[in-house]
Amino acid sequence: MVEIDTIDRNILYCLFIDARQSYQTIGKKVNLHRNNVKYRVDNLIKKGIITKFYPVINTFNLGYNVIRVYIKLQEADKDLRSSLLKYLCDDPNTWYIDTISGNYDISIALWVRNMNHFHVFWDELLRRYRQNIQHHTVALFLSIFYYKPFWLYNHQNHIQSKKSSIHLDNSIVFDVSESGKRLKIDEESHKILELLTKNSRIPSSEIAREIGISSQKVVYRIKQMKETGIIEGFTIDIDFSKINLMCTKANINLIDYSKRGNIVNYLKNEKHLHYISKQAGFVDLEVGFIIQNFNEFMRIMDDLEYNFPHTIKNYNYFHGWKINKVIYIPNINI
Repeated sequence: MVEIDTIDRNILYCLFIDARQSYQTIGKKVNLHRNNVKYRVDNLIKKGIITKFYPVINTFNLGYNVIRVYIKLQEADKDLRSSLLKYLCDDPNTWYIDTISGNYDISIALWVRNMNHFHVFWDELLRRYRQNIQHHTVALFLSIFYYKPFWLYNHQNHIQSKKSSIHLDNSIVFDVSESGKRLKIDEESHKILELLTKNSRIPSSEIAREIGISSQKVVYRIKQMKETGIIEGFTIDIDFSKINLMCTKANINLIDYSKRGNIVNYLKNEKHLHYISKQAGFVDLEVGFIIQNFNEFMRIMDDLEYNFPHTIKNYNYFHGWKINKVIYIPNINI
């Protein structure tokens, strides 16, 4: 575990909400000179706390559906698991592969243009590994809402300094939802996105040199993609384990589905809330929490069941142990 102070947490908070903002802008919010902000950010990278700066891309608007697959294995030794994970990671359609614990062993997310596209992937996966899959669940991913990282401040001694101008709340920061839009981007814009996914803090002037266009055109293209909903924003990946945190996901089924909206509104006040997603074909609600220990998770779920009696049918949970693959933009040829 790495100890970080409140100023570091303030900087992480700012970068989570907008990873492309300047050090000077962050400095004004955390009451620190921009050079000191840069020094601290470099240290957070060096310590392995910040692992990635990237754009949040709404791939629905680029014409892709998102399918989630959860797999529980059987008769799978270490070699078999390695073989399966390699096969999944090598597939060009998958963009997120997570090794998890709980009711399932592997979580998969993939981009598909249509359901036949998914069937080709699924048919081949079963042909190769059906005998090692005990059970599975397939769901159509519909939306995910990421909330501001109030969970960064998990102790009394992390309370905001009066010198900081950061306003802490649990409002939505990124909304990645199916909107019905189907937008096309040209090769130039796709190259800009590719460079941003490598490091979303890359200067526009550097992108311009790489592609061979003017900086003004790069700025315009990025602004255009934000306005059309292709880019929802810019954020960071954090290695939660480095700051004594972990992500636990609750999959909730309801008795009374009409109370779903009430539950969402209730959870918005939970300081450990990370995201809420909606899927078709698996559970009524998937909620991600950033917690220090399992007792915190149980407290959250006990409070939820207490406040919504006769509403929750059941729930299961899992922890993500290892991210085996993550990419942020589909191949334009998929």
